[in-house]
Amino acid sequence: MIGLLIVPVVSMSDHDEAGLMLDAYEASFKEGKRISLFAAINHCAVHGLKLPQWAARAFITGYKRIRSFDAASLDDAFGKPHPDGIHIDRAAFKKSIQLDVYVTIRHLNEKRDRTIDDVLFEEVGKKFGIGRTVCKELYSEVNKLHTKKPSRRTPRKR
Repeated sequence: MIGLLIVPVVSMSDHDEAGLMLDAYEASFKEGKRISLFAAINHCAVHGLKLPQWAARAFITGYKRIRSFDAASLDDAFGKPHPDGIHIDRAAFKKSIQLDVYVTIRHLNEKRDRTIDDVLFEEVGKKFGIGRTVCKELYSEVNKLHTKKPSRRTPRKR
């Protein structure tokens, strides 16, 4: 892995970034990625934010299922944390390099005038031990978060 100087990619306040992240977790949760509920809870706990209504409702619903014995396990109440068939080690590796992949591509694009295309994804992918397609997917996931407009909802401190 290469050493990187991490620089801010976009200029936004912590407040806007918190709203962006919570919007992304909500969208992911609505798409069926149940682990996003716990990501939102963690994000709010780490940053001292009030839990958004969607997350509070989802948590309360799952908790009531556990307390009333309608669910035999946390997986039954909240959903499996990872899809069936996932290779945990590979997923953890990809997650661990995702931000570095993104920052590297943005740096090459902004500071060295490189076009973001398959050639760049191939080159950066080789540096991280991944293929062009995986590199592009990792970059696109982060880029999607950074190009969304901040939520109109205001995350509040507790």
